[in-house]
Amino acid sequence: MLFLFHMAIPLIIFEIPYLKNRLEVNRLTILIASLLPDIIDKVFLFFGIGDGRFISHSLLFLVISVLLIFLVNKTLFLTSFSEKIKNSYSIALSFFIGIFIHLLLDLPNIPLFYPFIEYKKYYFFPYFGAAITSWITEFFSNPILISTEIAGLIILMFIIIHNKLYSPKKIWQYFSKTQ
Repeated sequence: MLFLFHMAIPLIIFEIPYLKNRLEVNRLTILIASLLPDIIDKVFLFFGIGDGRFISHSLLFLVISVLLIFLVNKTLFLTSFSEKIKNSYSIALSFFIGIFIHLLLDLPNIPLFYPFIEYKKYYFFPYFGAAITSWITEFFSNPILISTEIAGLIILMFIIIHNKLYSPKKIWQYFSKTQ
């Protein structure tokens, strides 16, 4: 999967009225977390470590990062104790949702239980440019990748139209507000 589908799926889930009204999530955190595993692992790949799906595509990364986000968020914000816990919970939940959905969308070709279980590397790239060439070739030759990115674009357009996000200010309000 590429980035549009990874961004669109967690965002559209929280357009469902039942979830939108029951859970307090921060959409910007969900958006960042939904892209974070690929960002981190592609940086590792740039330095010749892993195959583009490495440590941040594991459950261990999910658990550690959510705990760190919760603890850092709780200690940094100088508000009342109950407000700290509520805000920390919302940010940590949003972060968990973003990464968890990313991992679900990338199954089965991810090292889910790394480092506890060794996994077969699905790709070998002698240098970073080879990875980019391979991804571009795979994108244009794989109809599933093309269709998921088109679906992601359609979902993002639906969110923009449904929420009337026609200006940068409204887009920022949509993403920065915890709802």
